[in-house]
Amino acid sequence: FLILAASLSAAHAVMYAGNNLISRHIAEEGMVLLRNENNALPLSKTDNAAVFGPAQMDFQKGGGGSAWVSSSYSISIPEGLINTAKADKVRFHEALYNEYKADKNIEITVEKAKEVAKSANTAIVCVAHNSREGHDRKAVKGDWFLSEKEEEALAAVSKAGFDKVIVVLNVCGVIDTSWVDTYKPDAVLYCSLPGTDGGDAVARTLVGDVNPSGKLTDTWAKSLEDYPSNAGFGNPDFIDYTENVYVGYRYFTTFKVPVRYPFGYGLSYTTFKITDKSVTTQGRNVVVSAKITNTGSRAGKEVLQVYVRAPRGKIDKPAAELRGFAKTQTLAPGKSEVVKVLFPKTDMASFDEYGDTGHKSAWVLEAGSYEILAGNSVTNASPAGVVTVAKTAVTNQLTNRITPTNLEKILTADGAYRKVPTYNPDAKVVADDTTPVSARTYTVIEAENFTNSFHSANRADFTYPDGTPGKGLFTTDFPASGAAYFLNVEKAGKYDVYFSLAGEYEGGDFTVRVNKTDAANVKVAPSGKRDFFTYLDPVRIDLPEGFVDFKVVTGRPYGNIDRFVIVPAADSAKLFEEAKNNPPAPTKIDFDYKERTTVNGKIITWNDVIKNRSLLSAFIGQLSDEELAYMAQGHPGRETGNVGSMKELGCPGLETFDGGHGARISDWATCMPALTMVASTWNVHIVDEYCRALGREAAINGVELWLAPGFNIHRHPLCGRNFEYFSEDPLITGKFGAAFVRGGHKYGYSSMIKHFTANNCETNRSDIDTRVTERAMREIYLRGYERAVREGGALYIMSSYNLINGTEVSESASILTDILRGEWGFGGIVCTDWGNNSNQTREILAGDNVKMPSGSVDYILEDLAKGKISREDLRKNAASVFGAMLKSRDYRVTADENR
Repeated sequence: FLILAASLSAAHAVMYAGNNLISRHIAEEGMVLLRNENNALPLSKTDNAAVFGPAQMDFQKGGGGSAWVSSSYSISIPEGLINTAKADKVRFHEALYNEYKADKNIEITVEKAKEVAKSANTAIVCVAHNSREGHDRKAVKGDWFLSEKEEEALAAVSKAGFDKVIVVLNVCGVIDTSWVDTYKPDAVLYCSLPGTDGGDAVARTLVGDVNPSGKLTDTWAKSLEDYPSNAGFGNPDFIDYTENVYVGYRYFTTFKVPVRYPFGYGLSYTTFKITDKSVTTQGRNVVVSAKITNTGSRAGKEVLQVYVRAPRGKIDKPAAELRGFAKTQTLAPGKSEVVKVLFPKTDMASFDEYGDTGHKSAWVLEAGSYEILAGNSVTNASPAGVVTVAKTAVTNQLTNRITPTNLEKILTADGAYRKVPTYNPDAKVVADDTTPVSARTYTVIEAENFTNSFHSANRADFTYPDGTPGKGLFTTDFPASGAAYFLNVEKAGKYDVYFSLAGEYEGGDFTVRVNKTDAANVKVAPSGKRDFFTYLDPVRIDLPEGFVDFKVVTGRPYGNIDRFVIVPAADSAKLFEEAKNNPPAPTKIDFDYKERTTVNGKIITWNDVIKNRSLLSAFIGQLSDEELAYMAQGHPGRETGNVGSMKELGCPGLETFDGGHGARISDWATCMPALTMVASTWNVHIVDEYCRALGREAAINGVELWLAPGFNIHRHPLCGRNFEYFSEDPLITGKFGAAFVRGGHKYGYSSMIKHFTANNCETNRSDIDTRVTERAMREIYLRGYERAVREGGALYIMSSYNLINGTEVSESASILTDILRGEWGFGGIVCTDWGNNSNQTREILAGDNVKMPSGSVDYILEDLAKGKISREDLRKNAASVFGAMLKSRDYRVTADENR
């Protein structure tokens, strides 16, 4: 056994080492060189580099919240430079680094910088900004703007006489870059959030072992006010998408607004020439060809980007829209490659929302000349040819599904605003209905028949002061912000609650409420820890006897609340230790099998269905109403919960695990680069490497359903979760997203793509109303998901917290059934985001199959008795769940065979 354990441990170590190399490779290809005056980069072995700024000690390998991955190590930028110095690629100024290690907030004056410049010719200023789930970024120093310490260092080194001043942006997304004009650094490298081995990737790029070939997937404007989405961003109640389809570069190119760094932009250490451009049509497709030649002195890669400038026609259109892209292989100096980009003609169509062409709610390809532009950024793309459409044609006639209720106006291409008609048949008010605050029931009791509604929980023995025995509650379900827990307290008294935070966190607070009254405020001291399940000091609360609404409202704890323990205040510490040290085990669910309908006198098991798929309907038919309701909710699991478990009939369900930077699991995993950085490679094929690494770690840890990738559009640069999403452009989003879905299928796990849809801010994300036109939804915010379904074969989608035009997304039949299933042919499962506040019955009827991390069987059965939902509705819902799991199993079997 010991030999076997040692061999497995060694195998795991080798695997993780290989995955870390994959992480570094992706980061290297996603580096974006924004500025390089006088060929300041790459550095040579004669350069002596000194690193300035406290950010060098606060390396940001990944974003916070549910995306955070606790890898066993990470390599910072100074550590990466030390590694390259050891390889004789550059010299490194260790004296200054040692000063920062002693005090990262040392003052950097001009005099101090001049002193360093006597022995170092190169100053590298590190900038590190991060963000996380649940909070949007702010237009303040240290976030959108440089911090005071970062600017202090940059100001000092710019006057100190260094031969080269280089800025490395280790940031979660777009930041203000007005300082480029002020301090005029020689080079600026955007390294995003580059993962576990990010410091090595940065250093290897700085010294030229890697030639940067990344391109921006966002527009970096000159000021925050230049973004049309800035008006109203941060409003906690609603956001009006008045910019319509003019998002990102579509706005800046149409209205000729100057920008700092355009969409698709990125420099190289070599130069390229794009020639011999041509455009042909082959059947239903447009083919764009170009010859790319490396005209410089270093090997490198270039990206051909193809944009379409459509005729104005009766539907107003952006000045340029990305329709395809392709990256070359590594080209040696003087070498060329002919690159071809193919896309369907129908991709040039626009959605006619109001019937301006006579075809309401249709994709219309208007007559006229479509100019095809090709180049290496949206502002450096020139005409390659023209595709002429002789006659206006409807490419896809649809039905109106999304209509604003309160959006008053939308921007048009001439700069004027169009009045928006409002009516939304999906927004209903049910007078006799109420939305449950939660779908969880826990019990704190002193009897032996402890129940907790199918959740993972444990009990610790304790004794009341009067000698009577009792039990304590331990749960592993994390309470999302605002989620409630129902406690059936059989004995009133004082109880201590121990909360566990997962991931890194900083100072903040949250509030505990009992029966809607604030019972305690929890202060979270700054920690800087980046581990799992760190318990806070206990919070003492009074619990009355009977049914109690126990609610946790997060303020600003940096990290999720993943566990809590409730024990009587008497002998609290002892009881807590007993509960904490007793690992949670799933509660057994005892259904009444006397009522089960059998087939030919035999109960059909899940294994029977796997062997004979035609038995699925009968398998579902034998389930009781209670079991069908149970299938509409998540179940306890190893990490973030289980989808589809029916263990009594042999169905284990799917174990979910969080994502954003890879496998967010309790054991160590590889932190991969942010998804924005993955997309910045403009190399869809590189996704296969990411998925192979993720598949290995998923298999070892026994998890199967990855809660990622994120598909939301970078509508505004201050969205707190932009690093988890790909781009401001739906084509980039769709192509990379579909590749992730296919990669998961190939390597034995499935992706649950999120957050469906138009979840483009974190402020009050559970209640904010997104007011948006159907055209903007279809052309911008839904397009990436559609590609993932049609091209990637997506089986799992997570609905978003927000409302769209007054209706909860998770309760919108228009989006989840009519569009997703009816138009796109989606045949999988939709799950809610964790701890949402929607009505579960309405969710099921709308097409949201599983409430996560749990729902309430009792609520569904009550609505079944009232006629608000039928058994047939529950059967169809279960059929979606089990059907998707069968498809997932096929992919896993295929992946196992490939291994």
